[in-house]
Amino acid sequence: MKKGAKRLPPETSVDRYDWSRARQGHFVGKLQHGHVVPIDDDVWDSFPDAKLINDALRALAAVAVATKAKKKARPRRTSVT
Repeated sequence: MKKGAKRLPPETSVDRYDWSRARQGHFVGKLQHGHVVPIDDDVWDSFPDAKLINDALRALAAVAVATKAKKKARPRRTSVT
């Protein structure tokens, strides 16, 4: 007698996946702390807390957007007839 093919659990079942190499809480530490950027000591002396750093960066970003040069359209060549 021929054995039937092994049936996989349905797609929505957790038993379908191999959890042998799973790690619990792998990204938790990275998500709790947000983005970490090293700041030089001389800059840190000017901006002692996160609120001042964020305000300065927002102001700098606003200036960068306002002064961003738009591409100038090249003049079209007119045909001489």
